[in-house]
Amino acid sequence: MLNLPEYQPDLDIVVEAPDGSLAAFCIGWMIKDNHGELHGQIEPLGCHPNFHQLALGRVALCEVLDRLLNKGVKSIWVETDNYRNTAFRLYRTFDFDVVREVFIFRKDFCK
Repeated sequence: MLNLPEYQPDLDIVVEAPDGSLAAFCIGWMIKDNHGELHGQIEPLGCHPNFHQLALGRVALCEVLDRLLNKGVKSIWVETDNYRNTAFRLYRTFDFDVVREVFIFRKDFCK
């Protein structure tokens, strides 16, 4: 991922816990469409469960959104599914709208 031409290190946010461990992260991407307009994507975003109560995922997301907007993006999207309740609620609080359902296929294998 770090070698992709679209990767921009300044859109890679890491929140470090006081003990030096990873508390939260968020990576933003920019894509130029056929008309030359910039669009952003959030992928991935995460927060360690020990830090959920501090809303550090929200902090990381805010920073990436701000950086994308300052770079002139016209829209920002994220792909998630509706069973990841915490993530779904977080994106809804930022006024992200659901534009289509993402289907996930799974097959379990017993040992």
